[in-house]
Amino acid sequence: MTKPGPPHRIYQPTEFNKLPWKNGLGFTTELLRQPAQGDVFDWRLSIARVDQDGPFSNFSGYQRTLVLLGGNGITLIHRDEEQQYLGQRLASASFAGEGPTSATLKQGPIEDFNIITRTGICIAQTHCDADLTGIEIDSKAAQLLVYASGDDLAINLGRTTTLPLPGGHLLAVSPQQAMHCVIEGKGYIAVEIHYTSESGTEQQ
Repeated sequence: MTKPGPPHRIYQPTEFNKLPWKNGLGFTTELLRQPAQGDVFDWRLSIARVDQDGPFSNFSGYQRTLVLLGGNGITLIHRDEEQQYLGQRLASASFAGEGPTSATLKQGPIEDFNIITRTGICIAQTHCDADLTGIEIDSKAAQLLVYASGDDLAINLGRTTTLPLPGGHLLAVSPQQAMHCVIEGKGYIAVEIHYTSESGTEQQ
């Protein structure tokens, strides 16, 4: 008898929301956040296109991770003049949301994937690699999120059946206990959300 897998849902691109940046200099496509409404959130996943050099929005009280999806590269410049350069697809950088952080583009626009978590509430552990064709994750996270940034992925959530995840779609899994997840295919971005406070809840 096949054991049922953990609760999960696949979100299609038509369900994502396009929103203006906080600084008004562009737009972001919000894939998913918790909670779904309100000015304050525990975590958020989004995709943005950056067309020109300039400052990032201020996300005081949050931690950010940026993953390069496409383009020729971007340099992040932080308050202490520390620089982080992302030149390869699915390269990532983490930094404090309050910044100030500015970006310098290398030969044209880029597209990036953003993970933002509320400091003191939860943290994100991100897995992404453009060269690997799969990964195995033993997760104890409250929430596992997998985005197919390129081709279709095949995902096994500890069951005997494999779940297909089309390119451009997002899988949200709410494990009820420790879970072994196998992701097959290139272009995956897997995010484990770990709550650090008892105030965190998951309601998908």
